[in-house]
Amino acid sequence: MNHAKKVQAVDGLEPGEQVLSALFVRPSGGTAQVVGGAAGGLVGAGIAGLMGRRKRQAAGDENAAATVEGNATKLRVTAPGYVALTDRRWLVLNQAPMSGKPKEIVATLAHQDVSAIAFEKGALVGSASVRCADGSVEPLELPRGNPVEEFASAANSVGCTATVA
Repeated sequence: MNHAKKVQAVDGLEPGEQVLSALFVRPSGGTAQVVGGAAGGLVGAGIAGLMGRRKRQAAGDENAAATVEGNATKLRVTAPGYVALTDRRWLVLNQAPMSGKPKEIVATLAHQDVSAIAFEKGALVGSASVRCADGSVEPLELPRGNPVEEFASAANSVGCTATVA
């Protein structure tokens, strides 16, 4: 799926700005929330929240139990959406509910504000841990089919260290 092409069509890009790559993302623990919701509403939501905090802690975020301050919070998605990398900046976009296409830019970060992104492939769901220059970290959930290698290459090309495991 070419998420970059979909993002390129969204209003809000600067004149001449080119989307290098884009990922469809869910909030950390999003898959568990869907499964947990089916298993028990508030209990499932509580389990999903705990899993999200644990993923942030595992990613090196010592403040995961509290509100995380720093640039990484700009990359936090609270619903399924997109994280895109352009030749000028990082973008977070929400998703149109009916079509699933990127709808609008809800947050941006300059290239120099993001120092690293580490991808882990999973059988059904992968993950990415984004580390910002200020030390803050944001985990993302990546459904299967995302162009992880393409995104990693684009991130490396703009000075962000990207790894895929």
